[in-house]
Formats: sequence, structure tokens, C-alpha cells
Amino acid sequence: MRDRLQVLCLGVLLLTIPPAFRRLAAAWYPALYGPNVHAHHATAGTLRRRFWRSALTVIAVVALVLLLQHLRKGGLSLAGDGWLRIAAAMLALTAALGRRGWTIQSWDGTTVVERIDRGMYVIGQLGAAALLIFVLTL
Repeated sequence: MRDRLQVLCLGVLLLTIPPAFRRLAAAWYPALYGPNVHAHHATAGTLRRRFWRSALTVIAVVALVLLLQHLRKGGLSLAGDGWLRIAAAMLALTAALGRRGWTIQSWDGTTVVERIDRGMYVIGQLGAAALLIFVLTL
């Protein structure tokens, strides 16, 4: 459980505050992080860029769809749970599109960045599923 919380914390830092990510990753996982630090920084940068690019793409597509619905219907009325459905779909899409998978894969598949990639994907998908189930039961 502690390891998963560390991966979550490192994932949030990787996406938001890269210098803090580097310091904590080196402190928490010296054996996994230390030997090839430049490769880890490169894969972390790749993961970060891919995530934010996917988030912006999803936001743009959802905004375009909502605009087209607004124009087609002459107005768009979303009930309170309609926004939650949109948020769940955006979360699931961002998690799926932001995943790097094989492009950052090392030989043994246990680098810190690979663990973050897998962990954030699972957390994103579970969060989206939980949010959708919550909305459907309203």
C-alpha cells in the first residue's frame, strides 16, 4: 500500500513539479532511479508531455462536441449529473491517451517512470469508472 501511495505522489509531482519529482524519486527509489538518471529524466519528460498533450486534446474535443450540440439544439441544458458524466469521460480518455506504454519501456520494465505510468493509468481508469457508476446511480 505504501508503495502505491508513493507512486501516486510521484505521478502527481511528475506531471506538476518535475524538480520535486526528481528529488523524491531519487530518495525513495535509489536503486531503480540512480544508475541511468538521464534516461529516467528523458522518459519522465516524455510521459509528462504526452499526458498534457492528451489532456488538451480531450478538452478541445469535448468543447467542440458541446459547442456543436449547443448549435444543433439551439441551446445546451446539462443537468447536474451531466457535467459529472462529461468529467468521467474526460478522465478516462486522458488516462488512456496519456499513457506511454511501450515507448518508455526498459528491458526489465521496473523503472520509476514505468511504474508511475502503469499506476496513473489504473488510478485514472478506476476513478472514471467510480465516477460513472456514481452518476448512473443518481
